[in-house]
Amino acid sequence: MKLAMTPFCLNRQFGPDNANGLDYISALRLVDQIEQEIQIGGALITDGYAPFCRHVWPRNYLGLPVGVSLIAFFGDAVRSGYEARNEKELPVLTRWIELPNHMRGHPPATHLDVILYSAEQCAKENDPLPEGVDYGIVAIIPTATPGVEYPIPPITMMRNALGIEYGGSGVPVDEKAYRASVEFWEKHAIIKYVKE
Repeated sequence: MKLAMTPFCLNRQFGPDNANGLDYISALRLVDQIEQEIQIGGALITDGYAPFCRHVWPRNYLGLPVGVSLIAFFGDAVRSGYEARNEKELPVLTRWIELPNHMRGHPPATHLDVILYSAEQCAKENDPLPEGVDYGIVAIIPTATPGVEYPIPPITMMRNALGIEYGGSGVPVDEKAYRASVEFWEKHAIIKYVKE
């Protein structure tokens, strides 16, 4: 399986504005390490929410802390606002836990949930991959539970249903999955570390 980092993921998670301290060299190394782990059979691979989506669960080479927490632990640090993940998307209301970078006291996640989209889907979403690449990395989520993905946030499901022209994937909302997602995300939020 040949992988490449999509520009979407590269800019969002490895760009100059990220608080993780990760750079483009980290991204290239990560792709190599994941491919090697897949090749030797050391990485779990699972199906995603649509036929074009897969998850690979390599070890946490980046040393990132778990990226989701119960809101009850950080009630006074919960923030909300309208965000777009890139210039093509419509901003949507989101919620997160905002912590200063020096509070990276969480133990590192043991694994990464690396979300892959097929080359065909990446091309449909105007994020084409180099020739010969099978899947593009669209997101990296640090986790302590390999093989168990966090539910797709409800707003992401809605964005996906809006269609590719608005930054989604074109997959309709699944009501059962949506209700399960609401139940999870009512109590949890993504952690964002901010530079001080």
